[in-house]
Amino acid sequence: MSRRRRSGTQYAGTGGRWRLYRVDPATTDEERAEWDVPPLADALRRAEEMNGDRPGPDEDPG
Repeated sequence: MSRRRRSGTQYAGTGGRWRLYRVDPATTDEERAEWDVPPLADALRRAEEMNGDRPGPDEDPG
């Protein structure tokens, strides 16, 4: 069983791409700020930046 993380600070490499671990949807960006953690949207954007030009699992690598 996969456990959800509260703040969204951990990434996992899956299928050659980085993704943010599942996070608890009840955790707000205000709570993240209290823990000195960036907003969830920033964490998701960071995962995409880490992936660069790597194709996603549903994309044709060309």
